Amino acid sequence: METNSNTKNIHFPEVEKLLDSSRKELLENAKRDAKYYGMKNRPALTEPSGLHYLAPIKTQCEKIRADMLAIIQPDRYITAIQTLDANTKAKAAELTADVERLEHENDVDNRDLEGKTPPEKRKPNYLGTGLTIAVNLVDVIFNSMIFEYLGHSLLYSIVFGIGVASALYILSKAILYFMRRGAIDGIKHYLAAAGCFLVTTAALWEFSVSRSTVMTDSSANFSPAFFFILNMLFFISSILIPILFFPAKKDADCDKDLCSRFAAVEKRKEEIKQKKAQLESLGKTADEEKAKHMAVLSYTAHTMHRISSMYHEAVAYFKGQNLLSRQDRSNPVSFSEPIPDLSGIQFNLPPSLNLPEA
Repeated sequence: METNSNTKNIHFPEVEKLLDSSRKELLENAKRDAKYYGMKNRPALTEPSGLHYLAPIKTQCEKIRADMLAIIQPDRYITAIQTLDANTKAKAAELTADVERLEHENDVDNRDLEGKTPPEKRKPNYLGTGLTIAVNLVDVIFNSMIFEYLGHSLLYSIVFGIGVASALYILSKAILYFMRRGAIDGIKHYLAAAGCFLVTTAALWEFSVSRSTVMTDSSANFSPAFFFILNMLFFISSILIPILFFPAKKDADCDKDLCSRFAAVEKRKEEIKQKKAQLESLGKTADEEKAKHMAVLSYTAHTMHRISSMYHEAVAYFKGQNLLSRQDRSNPVSFSEPIPDLSGIQFNLPPSLNLPEA
């Protein structure tokens, strides 16, 4: 089969060759039979029917038609169209259902998100992180210097300084945790935070007094308040920096959830757009594929009409040659009767295809 780009001009070389050779053979046989019967003045002038004289022509045309259908096999294309329609309908229904589901989910989320705006994506808080590192580093250095001044080795002083700074940092985190939990669960967590703060304050005061006493014995006069204020400064800074620069976990989780929901809405919008595009493309692709099959069926119906024309041409040729060959030079009555149609043949075109009948 050959076809051009617009799928309208279908061409089956084998069919065209069959029609050309068959037409010549058909006319030759009609001429031969017409002369044979004409020389015998058959059909007789009063013979009511001459259909049996035309039977070979009719049989040959029906065979040509059957051979043509065997080459084209139009039932394959009819089945292909029906399968294509069914598959397209099923795929379209699936895509439509997906679009409706996604639109419904977006409607639900849009109602919940009405009046809200997407929170800005939180960037790493380099300032807060830097301040946290700086406060703890200064605390380690300060405590290490004091212990080294008291005569301890550098390694011992650094390790001890890290231990003190770490303890204060952990306690500050505990207090911050209880304060933020108090905003959710009530006063008991606030009391726990206050208890931790008081215990830490008392421990720092005792630590400052002990340090001041040791240093006074070492002929260095430092007030306990000096050490206490410095340690409290580091301690309170460890509590305030997270409050000022870092969100509570519930706030961060809330922002994350809100961002996720807005992102989900946008993602669904994109999916809806893609599925609608697929739906449109599906229809175009199906129409293009169907047009190719329809062109073959149209060619088939047209070819069947051509064979029917060949049949009528051969019958007319038979009558003309018969009259020329007759000795009585008369026109038989039977030549005026209607030409019988070709017998029915299996070419089951669904009515929906709207092709002309053969």
